[in-house]
Amino acid sequence: MITKLHSVSEYINLLKQQGLLVSVSGNTDAMVGYISYNSMDIRNNTLFVCKGAHFSEKYPYSALMAESCIPGTDTDKKRHFHLNYFPDTKTAFADETALFAPLDREYASPVVEQTLASIPEDSFRLSDFFGFRGPCTAYLSRILVVSDDMTVCIQVGNSAPFALYVNGECVGEREACDNWTAENVHLENIKLHKGENRIVLRATRVNEDAKYNVTFSLGRACAEQIVWFASKNPYRF
Repeated sequence: MITKLHSVSEYINLLKQQGLLVSVSGNTDAMVGYISYNSMDIRNNTLFVCKGAHFSEKYPYSALMAESCIPGTDTDKKRHFHLNYFPDTKTAFADETALFAPLDREYASPVVEQTLASIPEDSFRLSDFFGFRGPCTAYLSRILVVSDDMTVCIQVGNSAPFALYVNGECVGEREACDNWTAENVHLENIKLHKGENRIVLRATRVNEDAKYNVTFSLGRACAEQIVWFASKNPYRF
């Protein structure tokens, strides 16, 4: 699991936003690697939270439950508190170099596994490619070979968050979708250059499954789809 370290100044800004900051002193640029309120549990780069002598771990938990806007019983509120999470649609879990590395070369990473995917239809689900059914992020990368410079439209169908990159530039992204269709999103005036073009779909599955569709066309909705692009074999390039 990849985690992002935050600086002391970021925690200070968070306290300011909540109206909880009284004063600041010391080095605020240092990175925080660990948080503790136990003076016997201190390590390098620890942010120490000084508590009162009679502090109990149940106090902040009780405050969260009291402020919960979830309807139902205390059991419902506690269940929502423990199961709720924020979908991470921004963290780059793999860089573009790794996504386009030949599959026969070793890529050592604890969180990234490469595989060759075959998509026989326009739409696909992440469960088509691997057995894990929980929340996750998957990258689908493809090299399109184009005979001449051209401008195209891209239609994206999505039932979960996504970001689409063309030659390293994000050309479209969405955080959510009410209902999947083959054309939830219309991206116009997308430039493809002669030769190789790198396409990356960052798909974020929030619940059990996520369905997507990516098609290229000569115009906007209901236009002729482009099916003659060539692709490079990832085992060879």
